[in-house]
Amino acid sequence: MRAVKKYSRICQHGSQSRSNPGMLEAIQQLRDGTIGDVYMARALCYKWRPSIGHAAVEAVPPGVNYDLWTGPAPLKPFTRNRFHYNWHWIWDTGNGEIGNQAIHEIDIARWGLGVGFPVSVSAMGGHFMFDDDQETPNTLNATFCFDGAEGKRKMMEVAVRHWITNHEVEIGSGAYGTSGVPAAGTDRRNKQKAC
Repeated sequence: MRAVKKYSRICQHGSQSRSNPGMLEAIQQLRDGTIGDVYMARALCYKWRPSIGHAAVEAVPPGVNYDLWTGPAPLKPFTRNRFHYNWHWIWDTGNGEIGNQAIHEIDIARWGLGVGFPVSVSAMGGHFMFDDDQETPNTLNATFCFDGAEGKRKMMEVAVRHWITNHEVEIGSGAYGTSGVPAAGTDRRNKQKAC
């Protein structure tokens, strides 16, 4: 934001869902109370990601300013796993699948709940199955609690898996892709649920 102001430029970021006509209609249906008072949303990201293996240190490719590319992160020896795309899986430059693909589903779930920033977050996960250079979790479960409008508490669950092991709520069955926001908790009686 400082650079935008300093250089009088426009910066835009999109999470690839907010202009989708079907999504806009679904959110309006939530706002209209079609399924009741929504107090909980669940975002799923079950995305197959193969092992990134172990990458050897090598020379920086010609034409790449690796120092500039690395930015404020520690300047470590160049490997393909610290560069294009695989940087997502290294703590110095990425935050794993939660910030790579799941952020899109998180945005939809928060939008549907009508909330801002959470008041508390709990998460547990790890890097399972592969022996490779990946540092970030490839399996993660997180819970976010929010103070919604009119003092109503709301909650969001996020699940990230690098491997689809079942067809939970038809995710991965062909009916849906491997990520989404499949369900929301509602309370038609307007009773509050505690986080």
